[in-house]
Amino acid sequence: MGKITRALILTVLLMAVSVESAYADSSDTGWKGYGLYNLNKSDVNVSLESDYIVIDGESVNAKYEYTIVSNDSKDIAVNFGIPDNGIIKFSVHDGSKYLSYKTRNAAYLKNNYGAVNLQTPDVRWYLFTMVFKPGQTRTIKVSIEAEMVKEENDTYGLGFFKDRNYNYAIKSDKTWFTLKLNNFKPYYIFELESIREESISDEGIVNLSFSGDYGNGAFMRYQPIDKMALDSIGKSRYKKPKEIVKAFNNKSYEEALTLCNEYISAPSDNNLSIEQVEYLKAECLRLSGNNEEYLNALEKLDISQLYPGRIRYKILHDKLKAYDDIENDEGKNIILKELIPETQKSYPYLYYWLDKNGYRLAEDKTDVSDIAPPQDNDMASVKNKGFDILGAIIGFFNFVAESRWTYVLLGFLVGFVVGRLTKRKKKRKPVYLFRD
Repeated sequence: MGKITRALILTVLLMAVSVESAYADSSDTGWKGYGLYNLNKSDVNVSLESDYIVIDGESVNAKYEYTIVSNDSKDIAVNFGIPDNGIIKFSVHDGSKYLSYKTRNAAYLKNNYGAVNLQTPDVRWYLFTMVFKPGQTRTIKVSIEAEMVKEENDTYGLGFFKDRNYNYAIKSDKTWFTLKLNNFKPYYIFELESIREESISDEGIVNLSFSGDYGNGAFMRYQPIDKMALDSIGKSRYKKPKEIVKAFNNKSYEEALTLCNEYISAPSDNNLSIEQVEYLKAECLRLSGNNEEYLNALEKLDISQLYPGRIRYKILHDKLKAYDDIENDEGKNIILKELIPETQKSYPYLYYWLDKNGYRLAEDKTDVSDIAPPQDNDMASVKNKGFDILGAIIGFFNFVAESRWTYVLLGFLVGFVVGRLTKRKKKRKPVYLFRD
């Protein structure tokens, strides 16, 4: 088979694969923020969408309100769906009326609705049907509770509106969006995309709005360090560590401190690092207002042994505030010399928070732009991207999948290849070899 023929066959195969699955989310970790999908592509639009998302550790509580308008001249039944993303509780209401729903897999959507190339992980879907009269407007409320799955680097990726260019996803004419990070600390965020640092309040609230165009959507990489550090102790199967966590959560810091000392004197769980308990002991001192004792306790702590690894930024943040409280400017400056160069390079939100709260070096002699960040902090803020390559590829493949010219071209290429092979067979002549 000639080189041209092989190249054409390869092209046909690649196009066929691309048409079938242009792009899909590769995993079901974090929170994807999936919106409402119109699975039978009925003639409706969402005139107004209001989203309120609360993140508390790995837990998500999301409430969506959609005002849906039928543009059809006859009665229509619209098959709506929302992909699963760690959902543990789901409900949908039309006013005060509860709407029934069912859960099905992607194969069901393909077989019953003709929905193909969904571009989401192969997960179950939450499905419900609504009947609209001509020109009718209805408002529904969707409530979701979910548990996120961590990524390999022990973080959670929080994505919003990134699916709005997917097949069947509905783009709302106007969207109001609020995100609330419970028990927020500035060191929880170490990557932002299309979210400005100044749009995040000190309470961890983000407000965004869109008018039809979501751009590349929005993204935040998030790690609730305080909770993860505490959970690493609480997951012990032994009684004493669980008692420590219970007392700490109840803000009984004196009791928790006593329990920490008892455990450190007689540890019982080989899987629990003593350093982790020493860290919590220091936290009890800090939260009790004993800043001097807290700072002394940190001097004995091997931070490299603590979980999660980025707890170092929490400790630097807390040391900075402790030095501030006792008016130790020299101590503050030592921390800032370490913290400012690193955060400027790798943690822009924490750097922004430091600057906003007046934490600056006493002397401006350090050229922080020349100091490289630590190797383990390779996540940088990504904002205001220019050309969206992935979006362009997705858009191209969506066009290819839906265009009738795709199939004309495929038919032409297949016919050409078959013709070439047939022609070669006709031209082939028998060759006889005679041997003495």
